[in-house]
Amino acid sequence: DNNFWQHILDRLETDPILEKVRVCMRTKDGTPHHFECTFNVCTQNHDLIFFRAQDIEPVLKQQEELDQTRQQFSHVIQALPMGIHLYQLEDDKLILTGANPAADRLTGIKTEKLLGLPIEEAFPNLSNTEVPRRYMAAAREGQSWQTTEFFYEDNQIKGIYDVYAFQISPGAMAAVFLDVTERRLQQLEIMKREENLRITLNSIGDAVIVTDKDGFITRMNPVAEKLTGWPEEEAVGCPIERVFHIINAETGEEVQSPVERVLREGRVVGLANHTILRSRDGREYQIADSGAPIYDTDLQLIGVVLVFRDVTEEYQRQEELRHARKMEAVGELAGGIAHDFNNMLAAIIGNIELIFLHGGEHLGKSRKYLNNVLETAKNAANLTSKLLLFSRKQSLVRRWIEPDQLIRNTIELLKPGLPPDIQLHWQPSNDLPLIMGDYSLLQSVIINLGINARDAMPNGGTITIEADQYVLDCDDIICQTYDLRPGPYLRIQVKDTGEGIAPEIQKRIFEPFFTTKPPGKGTGLGLSAVYGTIREHGGGITIDSEPGKGATFTLFLPVESTSLDDHEHERNIGSSPSRDVFEKRFDNLHIIVADDDESIRNNLTELLRQSGAHVIAAEKGSSVIEKVKNGKVEIVILDLIMPELDGRQTYHKIREINPTLPILLISGYDLGSENLELTRDPFASFVAKPFTFDQISSEIERLLSC
Repeated sequence: DNNFWQHILDRLETDPILEKVRVCMRTKDGTPHHFECTFNVCTQNHDLIFFRAQDIEPVLKQQEELDQTRQQFSHVIQALPMGIHLYQLEDDKLILTGANPAADRLTGIKTEKLLGLPIEEAFPNLSNTEVPRRYMAAAREGQSWQTTEFFYEDNQIKGIYDVYAFQISPGAMAAVFLDVTERRLQQLEIMKREENLRITLNSIGDAVIVTDKDGFITRMNPVAEKLTGWPEEEAVGCPIERVFHIINAETGEEVQSPVERVLREGRVVGLANHTILRSRDGREYQIADSGAPIYDTDLQLIGVVLVFRDVTEEYQRQEELRHARKMEAVGELAGGIAHDFNNMLAAIIGNIELIFLHGGEHLGKSRKYLNNVLETAKNAANLTSKLLLFSRKQSLVRRWIEPDQLIRNTIELLKPGLPPDIQLHWQPSNDLPLIMGDYSLLQSVIINLGINARDAMPNGGTITIEADQYVLDCDDIICQTYDLRPGPYLRIQVKDTGEGIAPEIQKRIFEPFFTTKPPGKGTGLGLSAVYGTIREHGGGITIDSEPGKGATFTLFLPVESTSLDDHEHERNIGSSPSRDVFEKRFDNLHIIVADDDESIRNNLTELLRQSGAHVIAAEKGSSVIEKVKNGKVEIVILDLIMPELDGRQTYHKIREINPTLPILLISGYDLGSENLELTRDPFASFVAKPFTFDQISSEIERLLSC
């Protein structure tokens, strides 16, 4: 308009050239348009003016858009959750020139109070860090820098920050930072929980494997590493079936992993009994286990925890205990059989002696056959003696024994029976502890084991005998199997390099009459007698063998002495008695014969009557007590095993009536330690069945002479 142009003319009066004058003019259609104009006075009298106009509408639009972008960017910076500090390089110092609101919020200070200060003054404790140097490099040279979890603390600020520094223009840089203190504390808490979990898992005695919802392993503890043979770093990421390989102990067939069932059914699942874990190196462990689902807070199944433990020793202990109980039961049965058999033998011998008594010189050749019967009875008595030993109902002749001497002497007896291709090794030791035991029976044990070792090596080999002192504790399987008290024991091992013994045979090897030898080569009572002898000595016996790898029998004998007095009883049935045995040795002697076995009672009564005695027969203990109370009795022959009132009870009741009445105890069992005290009575004695009349007569005479 006129005013604009007049303004231009007025200015040209003083300044002949006007440049970059912005003018807004309307086009023909009335649209405003911006131009940048230049005015130049061409003549001295100002009557000619040069005018040039440049269209700047596109530039203005671009500038407007740029301003808009800058404004938006400024809004973004102001709204960012990350803090931003701006620095300008001035006189070789980094000056804090700006900050966004987040910077104030994250640091907890008003940055405007720090604007214009060098970085070392704004944040004094940065001086001893690499931050100023890194920021300077970013401003000068454009070297970006990033660090995580940078800890900073002064009297106003304390926190952990992630920092990123970069150049925004030469000599200027920005530092973007984020307060990660809470995140770091959460991480530390998670790490602490992880460490506690790791310590817990490592402290658990059971094996633990954790899988994800797809059955891939995510964690396992050291016990699981040991049992599976897989290190955790190798197992993580593997499917459970690859690491946890289980089979049925009886069939050898593969068993489905409980993890699969847990993932499928979403509940706790346990393994069936008799499950074997086969480790990476081929070892096998009897295990018990269970798998449980892992749920998240939304009750979504996210994995499985598998807990299992090695129960091999526990399983073996149970098997040993079952076997020991079985052996005890078999022992009771064997003892009962031996007792009844001895009663029968006593009846047989008694009847033969009666035949000798009444037949006299008229027996002729029959005497020879009767002697054969007596010899057979003697062999049968030895057989029942072994049965009684197995059943632990045979008394021991105890004395102090030097193990080194025992083994040395036994080896001398064993050597002549070994073929040249079998070597016998024994390492003597002078520091073996003394033991209390039956020398001859223990010698028989070692000989028996040596002979069995010899028979197991038909093609030759080596027998090794070793002995040492071994301390058992209550956790040892043998202590629990045989109910042995913890403490020092003499351990004797007899090893061979023979054929070995199959597991199914090991389970029965100590049973009486069980043998793997061909008919006529063994009675099956050798190892049962070994078992009985060791048990009677308060010890235990184990066997360790595999087919083709030889066998080791280990004996454990207690070192402490026993409180039993020495007691010795030798059986000697002998040959046919001469007639003078039945002469009137017991004229007018009043005797009670008490035995519930009618044959023995009648035979003994008849033999004693033939010897001149007045005999009263009784089959019950109560009858004996009645006779002792009311009649003339000079000696009582008393069976220990009777119904109702047994021999032991009857003995004590007789002693209440007559403390010095001679009593001769008889039994199909050996006396046994539980009845040994009875023979400490000077007016009592014991004879084991089967016996001869001469044995009975000798004991009667000895008792009457007291």
